[in-house]
Amino acid sequence: MNKIICVLALILASTAINAQQVSRNDLPPAVLRSYLSQNSKGALDSVWSKNIVTIYKVNYIDEGMRYEAQYFEDGRWIKTFTEIPQTDLLKGITNQIIDLYPGHRIKRVTIELNNDGKFYSVDLIKGNDKITLYFLTSGQMVK
Repeated sequence: MNKIICVLALILASTAINAQQVSRNDLPPAVLRSYLSQNSKGALDSVWSKNIVTIYKVNYIDEGMRYEAQYFEDGRWIKTFTEIPQTDLLKGITNQIIDLYPGHRIKRVTIELNNDGKFYSVDLIKGNDKITLYFLTSGQMVK
């Protein structure tokens, strides 16, 4: 019986440590929009929390290229990426960025591999405005 109580106490302590209560006003707008679109009443008495998740990162060099891979604590792979020179970005992607985001400059370009596929990830900046765009390796914008 004492073992069961200890295990339950550890589970509750772990949950308390890994979750932080969040005010509805502090929610990212996209989260609130999604919630309201799925719950038409948008209950005002809802209690929001934010989980704190441990992510392990490893940086390594393979065939002269620097990579970073990320994993959840349980060993599940999240993504692997490598930074590339802006000059290695497809011309079609560069043209789309110039057309859609005038005045922004490319700060960083990476090739990212994750469970959804392989992408170019492009960080843009214009003053305090920071945007990350994702493109398929064919050049099509996906986000």
